[in-house]
Amino acid sequence: MVNSDKGITNLHVPSDVIIDASMPAMIRNSGQMWNAEGKSQDTKAIIPDRSYAGIYQATIDFCKENGALDPKTMGSVPNVGLMAQKAEEYGSHDKTFQMAANGTVTVIDANGNVLMEQAVESGDIFRMCQVKDAPIQDWVKLAVNRARATGVATVFCDYYYGLELDFIGFNWDSGIKNYNLKYDFKHYLSEKTKLTYGINTVYYDFNPGKIKPNSPDSKINPKQLDKKYAFEPAIYIDAEQKLSDKISVNYGLRYSMFYRLGAQEINVYENNQAVTYDEDLKIYEKATPIGTRKYGRNETIASFDNLEPRFSIAYIINENQSVKASYNRMSQYLHLISNTQSPTPLDVWAPSDHFLKPQILDQYAIGYQKNSKNGKYSFEIESFYKDVQNRLDYIDGADLIANNAIEQVVLAGKSRAYGLEILARKNEGKLNGWISYTLSRSEQQTAGRTATEIGINDGKWYKTGWDKTHNLSVTGIYELNDKWSFGSIFSLQTGQPVTYPNGQYEFQGLLVPSYGERNANNLPAYHRLDISATLTPRNSKDKRIKGEWVFGIYNVYSRKNAASISFRQNADSGNNEAVRLSIFGIVPSVTYNFKF
Repeated sequence: MVNSDKGITNLHVPSDVIIDASMPAMIRNSGQMWNAEGKSQDTKAIIPDRSYAGIYQATIDFCKENGALDPKTMGSVPNVGLMAQKAEEYGSHDKTFQMAANGTVTVIDANGNVLMEQAVESGDIFRMCQVKDAPIQDWVKLAVNRARATGVATVFCDYYYGLELDFIGFNWDSGIKNYNLKYDFKHYLSEKTKLTYGINTVYYDFNPGKIKPNSPDSKINPKQLDKKYAFEPAIYIDAEQKLSDKISVNYGLRYSMFYRLGAQEINVYENNQAVTYDEDLKIYEKATPIGTRKYGRNETIASFDNLEPRFSIAYIINENQSVKASYNRMSQYLHLISNTQSPTPLDVWAPSDHFLKPQILDQYAIGYQKNSKNGKYSFEIESFYKDVQNRLDYIDGADLIANNAIEQVVLAGKSRAYGLEILARKNEGKLNGWISYTLSRSEQQTAGRTATEIGINDGKWYKTGWDKTHNLSVTGIYELNDKWSFGSIFSLQTGQPVTYPNGQYEFQGLLVPSYGERNANNLPAYHRLDISATLTPRNSKDKRIKGEWVFGIYNVYSRKNAASISFRQNADSGNNEAVRLSIFGIVPSVTYNFKF
């Protein structure tokens, strides 16, 4: 066996495959190794799964069934069968676990003695095998027994959105604060079945918007929109099961709840309709409130609950090919509404309530994956279809800025998205990277609420604001040496859907544009090239700190991609003209990243 004091290593024993300097010797010696006093004793080992733990486990499983093998076919590990037999006699307790955070794996025996410690990082996967029946009581400080918690996370998120509009004379601030507490468990029912379950709670603090004059000369009055609050608890259970060597499934259920909370004063409308319809003009208008109702702090204004099932199945055709299919249902209680009239790209977040029902999404997908040349190249193709209920969109002429009653300018409809995604990768070599392409369509239909209402866009399907028919991305990475690497990304996308005027009319001496179908046009195609060079200095004297320099150029050829296109009348010629707004041209950058 290995005895470094005597200069004995596993290189002194003929071996078909040398995995490391200790494990083969330990297997050959029926689970014993030299201790600190130079004596042989029973040994416990932890092996990172990313190394060769699978080889050892497969060997032990095979020997349990067939006994010790011929050294000619087994290499230099003739006593693996004996080790497997001992494990069977005394009780083998294999445990595989994934690190939820940075820390230390500590193995302790029944007397509290520390058998071994190993520093780990988040995401590390370890397997431990106990070949004697001395119980391991606290085999990992990051876990709690067999049904261990993989993480108790408290997350605070402050999403802030601010604009300084000098040409109007005010500052606009809005944002969402999230307080998130979650507790997750993993339970291994067997080698082929893993159960994951837990709870998740989120408390939302919405600031829909605050207007402040930005100078003493500003004519704008300060205004704070009503703050909004909500609470979203959820529980879930998910199972991963290997039905055979070729088929595995994942299925689960999530139960989510949502409580819209006070304190706030809520408008009351006739027939609970915040938007009215003018039969003569064929237009939607804001409804006039007939009263208000005041809710106290943390009083429930509205509540919802939904079941969210999910299922996926994967079939391995052979070692290089597989197919998969999935179905998911998700509930979205927060609504994102894009502004229509502001000269700035402003979005408004609104929680579900009496007037804004939760969005329900059903998604279906099927895909195929293939590897070639031992994983050097890979190819994936997947098709998908999404169906969304209660998707909000604004009525014609809606203004979302500083609107304290957003329910007066939106209607609920349904949306769908479908497409095909293709990904080709080169995973090895000095030059690697991938090419991805998506062909898709995202559409919405907002029909009238009654037989006499026309709805938005005459009730016909129209493209959503984030529809991208074509989306191409090419990424390349070249590793020159251990110090220098270079990267580039080229992106090409269909321009964002917009609504252009299709005519004009004169009203009291003014030319007023008229518009056709919603989102029937597109901005010019978006494309750009980014490049970077990364310098990783050789290790300094302080090896605890690792750093790198990244030199980059955003938009190398300074493409003037259109953020928006507006129309105006030329003051000199009187002709109508289109004006393109572009934000970023070429942008060089230097970044230093470090970790310790």
